[in-house]
Amino acid sequence: MYLRQLFLKDLRNLTAEKLTLHPCCNLFYGDNGSGKTSILEAVYLLGRGRSFRSSQLTPVINLDAQNFSLHAKLENASGLQMSLGLDKPKDGRLKMKRDGEDLRSSAELVRSLPLQLINSDSFLLLQGGPSERREFIDEGLFHVEHAFFPLWQRFKRILDQRNAALKSRKFLKPEDLRAWDLELAAVGEDITELRLAYLHCLLPLFKDLLARFLPPMKVTWLYDKGWGDSSLEEALAQSVYQDRIRQRTHVGPHRAELQLLVDGVAVKDRLSRGQSKLFVSALLMARARLMFQANNEGGMVLMDDLEAELDSHASRLLTHELLSLGAQLLLTGITPALSQILEGSSYQMFHVEQGRVLEV
Repeated sequence: MYLRQLFLKDLRNLTAEKLTLHPCCNLFYGDNGSGKTSILEAVYLLGRGRSFRSSQLTPVINLDAQNFSLHAKLENASGLQMSLGLDKPKDGRLKMKRDGEDLRSSAELVRSLPLQLINSDSFLLLQGGPSERREFIDEGLFHVEHAFFPLWQRFKRILDQRNAALKSRKFLKPEDLRAWDLELAAVGEDITELRLAYLHCLLPLFKDLLARFLPPMKVTWLYDKGWGDSSLEEALAQSVYQDRIRQRTHVGPHRAELQLLVDGVAVKDRLSRGQSKLFVSALLMARARLMFQANNEGGMVLMDDLEAELDSHASRLLTHELLSLGAQLLLTGITPALSQILEGSSYQMFHVEQGRVLEV
């Protein structure tokens, strides 16, 4: 499934644009602030129901408008078509549609338009806290293991209930939490098994990609499941007094951590900025490959400022591997010279200037 046409209205500085996209590769170039990243943001909104630039959607709306709207036409290799639409008024909720029918949750958008974003925020995978790496794993699992999402929803609901009980003023004895602990332990163990199975599939793909980008290095990983060597049920029972004092649950898959090491040292302390970009890109591309394989119809990769932090050789290597994913690519850069690394490939180029998008 690829994005054939994209209609944008009043999204940041893009007031009204209709784009016909190439099924393989699309390059958007222009000065900083011209609006090229906003095009990636629009596609990301269609595939996630949220922005990667703002935690709220109101700032996405053009300052002179009352709402933004997006509409996309998608098509697969067999000619099957699908439409997606979003509308967000300043004083209202986001409205989501697929083929004219209202969608109840953004999860339905995620399944409709599988995509992978690679941008400057991707460095948080290495430099951010454990939640960044948990989200990385769970977003990949959402696409390849359909049992994961309902399990995670169930776990989150039980966790919220247990935490609410811990925060209540009513005195709680350990046995008062027993019913929640039993269910939380069962679901939490299942989630951990799925995460570990996913990592065992992902990391060999990642290492293979990384070997094409960087000199040989020993990459190892450690996964802390969020509690000790005991069962989760036992860990919950042992932490109950600490939980009561701090009024929240301290053990479980919501506390898991993935550590990535190069030659026994944390990646962020071992690699240069450019090497880190290639390292993160390999991780995200490996996740995308598993995602697209599970989807059977491919997907999209959005890469903002491809050449930043990289020399021309590294940019070519990265672009070659992106093209090999078989996904539809949307790339941004400062100058049209970026097209040189696409030589021999089929692509469409666009010039973005002061909120206007012109096909070149």
